[in-house]
Amino acid sequence: AGVSRRALFLAYSCVGAAVFPVLGVLWWLRSKDSPDGPDGPEEKGTKPGPSTIPAAASPTSATASEAWLPLSVRPLREQVRSFPFRYAIVFACVHVTRSNSFLGFNQDVLERLGDSDHDNVYSSVFSAMLPLAFVFIPVIAWTARRLGVPACMHVVNALGLVYGALVLIPSLELQVVTSFVFTAFRAYLYSILGAMLVSVFGPLT
Repeated sequence: AGVSRRALFLAYSCVGAAVFPVLGVLWWLRSKDSPDGPDGPEEKGTKPGPSTIPAAASPTSATASEAWLPLSVRPLREQVRSFPFRYAIVFACVHVTRSNSFLGFNQDVLERLGDSDHDNVYSSVFSAMLPLAFVFIPVIAWTARRLGVPACMHVVNALGLVYGALVLIPSLELQVVTSFVFTAFRAYLYSILGAMLVSVFGPLT
């Protein structure tokens, strides 16, 4: 329709900048109205007592008792100060930034390799592959069951290294493989990142 990819991503960024703060405000309002408060049952004195901890290993102090609680039932302020939360933030910042950057500059890479001499066929192939990420869902589900979510995060790292190395090779035909690997990378990234957040911090967070 005559709209450049740069204009599309700029419009997407503007929409995201407007929507994400609204989501935060809505979450805060909902937490404020919740009977458990924004930090969960701890504020109401419903923190699990010693009876929820095995008698043979029940700590004697309140501080020690909290150490036995999984992150998914801890207050939000404890979750955001935990190592898994910091790890998830760094993991997401690195890979989501790489993913979005590749979406922005890949067309320039293909043009420099001579895609315009082939009627931009390779750019069309790349654009057509992106919506087909759903075909990797069975593979992602299988590897998550067999290897676990932490190991699948290393699969994301490996796929990122592979497509990053392939795009450095000055071969136009090889960029079809790069597009395929990148599509798998994006599918794994968002699926595994979401699974990690839900499994560690719980669906409410």
